[in-house]
Amino acid sequence: MAKPFFPATEASAGPPGRSGGKDRDISKIPVKTYDRRWRSNTRRLKLLTDVRARRFSAWDDYEYREEAVTKVLRAEGAVEILEELAKRIAALEPFDVTGIEALCKMLAKEKSIKNGAVFHPLRVAVSGRTEGPSLWHMVDFLGKPKTLERIKRAQKMLGKATDLSGR
Repeated sequence: MAKPFFPATEASAGPPGRSGGKDRDISKIPVKTYDRRWRSNTRRLKLLTDVRARRFSAWDDYEYREEAVTKVLRAEGAVEILEELAKRIAALEPFDVTGIEALCKMLAKEKSIKNGAVFHPLRVAVSGRTEGPSLWHMVDFLGKPKTLERIKRAQKMLGKATDLSGR
């Protein structure tokens, strides 16, 4: 009964509703990364559907939902917010749930915009969705390098890629 909620382990398996896909063997995730992040993340799991919502975090083959791109990433100011988020996230130390949340709220306050105008573009950039697990925990789970890669991916898709490496 729970089988559809867990990633497949066969190389040809993909998410339900899609044919093919990459190897989703959980052993491919570095043990240290998986162990630390999984333990901190599982405290928030309540239902099997929560596992499905989190599954995209460990693999990079997620797709952007068109409605999320149209509504959030193509909204006025979203590209600039992503650019500023990338700069601030690159400099954030320590990179943790509290710091990520504070960074996003501070950016919204400095720009005199609602928190959602910062939160939503970040969520769509890193997950391709407008809904999902706690944004702060998701970004912490991904880690700084992967979060910056995903922001860059969103910027490229929008035609506004910048160098996030700080070089």
